[in-house]
Amino acid sequence: MTFRHLIFAVLILALLMLLKSVMFTLDEREVAIVTRFGKPVRRVISAGLHFKSPVDVVVRFDRRLQLTEIPARELLTQDKKSLVVETFVCWYVYDPKRFLETLGTMQAVPIRLEDIVVSEVATAFGKRMLSSILVADFGASVLDEIGKEVLRRCRERIRNEYGIPGDPKADPIKLVDVRIRRINFPEPTKQSVYERMKAERQRQAKQYRAEGKEQAMKIRSQTDKEVARILAEAYKRAEQIKGEAEAQAMRIYADAYKRDPEFYRFLRTLEAYKKVLNDKTTVILSADSELMKLLTHGRETKIKDERR
Repeated sequence: MTFRHLIFAVLILALLMLLKSVMFTLDEREVAIVTRFGKPVRRVISAGLHFKSPVDVVVRFDRRLQLTEIPARELLTQDKKSLVVETFVCWYVYDPKRFLETLGTMQAVPIRLEDIVVSEVATAFGKRMLSSILVADFGASVLDEIGKEVLRRCRERIRNEYGIPGDPKADPIKLVDVRIRRINFPEPTKQSVYERMKAERQRQAKQYRAEGKEQAMKIRSQTDKEVARILAEAYKRAEQIKGEAEAQAMRIYADAYKRDPEFYRFLRTLEAYKKVLNDKTTVILSADSELMKLLTHGRETKIKDERR
């Protein structure tokens, strides 16, 4: 390699180093602040190739939504009951310039958030009774209400401590949500709490069973009363129908008697015989007995004898 080639290679290398010092690329997931001698000079938010002064330094921040988990802390409720509470926070870099000036690095955010969030969660739990925290209806639970309250208070504190009071556009980070991840009882008190819960559930179950038995007795009593009423009405109606039927039968019998009294007496006699005589009845009759004549010769013989 000649001296000329060496000089050319050195120039090429120096040119590449110069281009590297004045150019930089930004990813879609990042936002950057260009600083000069430690002082921010401009903000870069668009992805692609950008230029800067050789003395400038590019500080990059992740612009994606961040999730910070707050370790479990033991907190007290208004009635001095201990609860172990775990929370998490969703946030993102909102004003990179303000972020660099106040928080500095992404690694510093979880530490600052932990202090703020734990303080506000402790305040929120300290204003509520344990019974109100553990009860949830079919709508929004108390934990959702606590999360919204803590989120509002944390936003205010971040604005006052790291941003500009009264100017939401100057917040270094923007909190998206604060949620209670889990609540639990401290280990020493778990068993006693479980026993109290068990006793309470047993008391409620006994009360429900007693109310159910009482309701069942009311239903049975009402049902028996209704059945008696229906049977009485049915018996009354049946007796009415039976009386009307007997009256109608008597009228029919009377009409039949008027038309042919002898035939009517004959039918009544047969009905009487049917009730009196059966396969176990023994009857001793004389030859001139009317019953004997009726059984042997029928009604016609009886009528002829009467005509004679």
